[in-house]
Amino acid sequence: MQPPSRKPELFPEVEPHLSPIGRALAKYNLLLPAAVLASADRIRAQLRRSLARTFENVDVLAWPTV
Repeated sequence: MQPPSRKPELFPEVEPHLSPIGRALAKYNLLLPAAVLASADRIRAQLRRSLARTFENVDVLAWPTV
């Protein structure tokens, strides 16, 4: 099933099951042009691949705590 941001006609069906934040995000996505959503999806995928490549060579991730 496609999310409401991809199929606006499904929004009334799923809206009662969403949290207030989920409803707000879904409505916001309905306002964005499809080209912007597609571009954001491509960028997120590129970032995931880049991060996965980075962690192929890392055994431990450590940083100081405050």
